[in-house]
Amino acid sequence: MEKLTFDKIPGAIELILQKLQDIEEILAIHKQEDEKHNEIMDVEEVARFLKFTKSTVYTKVSRGELPAFKSGKRLLFHKTELLEHIQLHKKMSSYQLKKEADLRIRHLPKVRKYTY
Repeated sequence: MEKLTFDKIPGAIELILQKLQDIEEILAIHKQEDEKHNEIMDVEEVARFLKFTKSTVYTKVSRGELPAFKSGKRLLFHKTELLEHIQLHKKMSSYQLKKEADLRIRHLPKVRKYTY
């Protein structure tokens, strides 16, 4: 790092202010993305989002298949929780299942055959 002299202080301050402004812009972008993903949805919005009927949404919530919370009498959902739930519970294709099985079989300990 270069030694800072009195003559270089204004330039250094300008550089610091520019970097601070860049950091603030990055934080603002991340905040907007977080707010977008932390969106709270009602039953109708979830039904449109997941392409279900409202009664299917209610059924899945009562069975514990969808994460939800109540505010008064209203059933509400966090969009991020729904997306995480979908990722965790998606079904694998037959190709993915075979690939997963092959990986697990490879890591099993080899069985020795004993001759008597």
